[in-house]
Amino acid sequence: MNAVHWVRSRQEESELVYWLSVVAYDPRDRSLNNRLYLIYIVVFFAVWIFAVLTLFAGGGAVILQAVSPADPAGAAAWLLAVLLAAWGLFALRSALRRSPVVFTEEDGLLLGQTPVSRRAVVLRWLWLPWIKNALPFWLAAVTLGFSLIEATVPGEMGLQHLPEYIVHGVRAWLPFVPAHLGLFTLVWVAGVARLHRDQERRWIILPALALAAVLVLPALGLYPGEGILPSALRQLAGVLAYPLRAGFLPVSLGPALAAGWGLALAALALLWQAAEGFSLSRAAQETREGAEITSAMRYGLADYAAERQLQSRLGVVRRPSRLPAVPGPASLVWKDLIQARRSLRAAEVMDWIGLVGAALSFSLLPDPGSRMLALGFWSLQVGKVTSARLRSDLSVWPLTRQLPVTARSLLVLDAAPSLGLALVLSLAALGAGAAAGAPAWAWVLVLPGAAISAAGSAAYDILRRARADLLMNGSAPAVSSTGIIMGAACVLAPAAGLLWMPGPAGLLAAVAGSLALAGLCLRLAERSYGRIGGD
Repeated sequence: MNAVHWVRSRQEESELVYWLSVVAYDPRDRSLNNRLYLIYIVVFFAVWIFAVLTLFAGGGAVILQAVSPADPAGAAAWLLAVLLAAWGLFALRSALRRSPVVFTEEDGLLLGQTPVSRRAVVLRWLWLPWIKNALPFWLAAVTLGFSLIEATVPGEMGLQHLPEYIVHGVRAWLPFVPAHLGLFTLVWVAGVARLHRDQERRWIILPALALAAVLVLPALGLYPGEGILPSALRQLAGVLAYPLRAGFLPVSLGPALAAGWGLALAALALLWQAAEGFSLSRAAQETREGAEITSAMRYGLADYAAERQLQSRLGVVRRPSRLPAVPGPASLVWKDLIQARRSLRAAEVMDWIGLVGAALSFSLLPDPGSRMLALGFWSLQVGKVTSARLRSDLSVWPLTRQLPVTARSLLVLDAAPSLGLALVLSLAALGAGAAAGAPAWAWVLVLPGAAISAAGSAAYDILRRARADLLMNGSAPAVSSTGIIMGAACVLAPAAGLLWMPGPAGLLAAVAGSLALAGLCLRLAERSYGRIGGD
């Protein structure tokens, strides 16, 4: 146990030093000024976090009143239960696919081949991930406590209510600590029990499903509206969520704390039992790549980390489950769809949300100037989402250059899936705007050419700045400001005719202009591809 503690304490110390370095504090400096600076940091961030949470509390009070005006305390408990259940289901799914106990490659070599106590390793590795995972939930619980006082106390909230803020925040936080620890430990029980010595226990999915049902039950049973569950299950859900609900009610916290810590201790006992035959080597095999990616992101190697994440999601170490049904250039579409499905990230989702929002804003805004601004932002989003696959292919230029595919086929097929989806979403947004009263039928004829123009402009800008020596190193340029301006001009020029010259003549000019500019952009992109050695 001493050896395990020594290894883990060094990692925890390194983690603490990293986060303190963010605020320019050196824990090795023992001077008085440095210690005073630490006090200043603690006070500053305490005040800042309190101010931010009280700011969020105003919006939280509005949400509580919207969910249940008659029972804001029940609404707060329900929202916290939903948040905890959603995280629990996601964490449980991850634990059944990859070990929750994360080891670096050095850990695997140092611990996996030595006769250390598996129980000691698992329990010692538990606390730092739990604290890092619990911090956002603790802040959410305190914010809901602040929101409850704003929703229930009449009048303006000022400094005179500071003690009430603190009391409600602490009351909401105290019972949540053991409840979250118990749930976090149960997720670890499922992940640790799966990796048992030299075999993987597939049957662990059955108790995991039961645990998932227990997670969902309080979220359904605490809903402050009409009952979703039968009365018996609703009562059971109330018992399971009692530690969460008690933090928002004017009752004694003793029973809630006893129930929460009883759950946490029972979960820790289950983890102690499950960890007896835990396979450290198999856990290291499953998690060392993730630990390497996390370390790379921490020390600023964002491009390397993103490349490793993409390789992991694409399954480069696995055989393909099936081959494309259509040989030849059409297989590029199959490849792009596989990449899009396996490499989807939050930033890409936000790009698509921005595209839909721009199209919807365009259909709802009243004056032509605002609509042109929204359309310009829409062209930017179209260029970003349609050029992602082209940049991905250019980053593996030695392979792309050898494909028996013409430049036009590569450009069209790389952009086809994302361009088609962009058009469908944009037309759906225009339809929603038309239902709200905005005339949008004429734009259905203009948008396809405009979308192709935006995609072609982005592709041309990327290809004109691409250099073979940089592509050999996997460095593909992104869309520059010149490409953004060019794409916006190619989209806005035909749209201006339709906005300021309504009627059949304006529609005909807009459609013809958008199609002509689309063809020109594709032609320029094709020639730029040939300049760097393409077909």
